[in-house]
Amino acid sequence: MQPLLSSDFLDGDPGKPLVLLLGNIDHEGITSSLKSGGEQYKKKVLNSTPENWKTIVRYFDEFTIQAVVIKLNARVYDLLAHSSYKEVAEQLFHRISAARHVVFVFEDLLSGEAEIKEKREVDHVLRQQRILISRTKKTCSSIVRDLGCTNLKPKCSSK
Repeated sequence: MQPLLSSDFLDGDPGKPLVLLLGNIDHEGITSSLKSGGEQYKKKVLNSTPENWKTIVRYFDEFTIQAVVIKLNARVYDLLAHSSYKEVAEQLFHRISAARHVVFVFEDLLSGEAEIKEKREVDHVLRQQRILISRTKKTCSSIVRDLGCTNLKPKCSSK
């Protein structure tokens, strides 16, 4: 069996900038803002296999990534600390750190109240890649606009 090429996994127009939505972040506020601005976007699940994470890395290789919006939950934190994700996590978060990005994390994960395996190791990986964690209360369309999705018309502001 012949290995699949990265382009076999990817959909969209590589000639057009892409906004990546990683994790459970694709609710109506974000997607409608992107659609109304004519932005190309792709949703990918992080609570998945290392192979799926490799397809996310391929988007960085095949597309110009305009912005990345990420939501990390406890399960994804656990995956980040798992040895089978180590290499691909470093590749993925290195690429994310080079792009405009915002990361949302539940407060209890940041405060240490949640039970997360190897939380210190995960925090180290994120800091090492200079991933910026957001504690903002901005609305979805203002976040998307702040990330450089310039086709969006101002509709709302920070709350």
